[in-house]
Amino acid sequence: AYQGHARELGVDEVFELNRIATRGLLPDLTFVLEITKIIDSLHLAGNLNASQIHVRLVPRNPVPAEAQVSIGRISIFRQSN
Repeated sequence: AYQGHARELGVDEVFELNRIATRGLLPDLTFVLEITKIIDSLHLAGNLNASQIHVRLVPRNPVPAEAQVSIGRISIFRQSN
């Protein structure tokens, strides 16, 4: 990802560093949301404060209580061209 590109690391090196840092913990499911245009608009208008961005995830279908879904982290990255 961005770590590899900025530091000129390969995918394998980034994966290994992440594996060490998370003690082998991997997400069961990852979503990538394309919000670059929204983030760019906020940034250009001077209204981008990453600590104040509120994110609401709404499932398309009901999630059963026994699914035990939890969200551990949401990261937002501004993609550069």
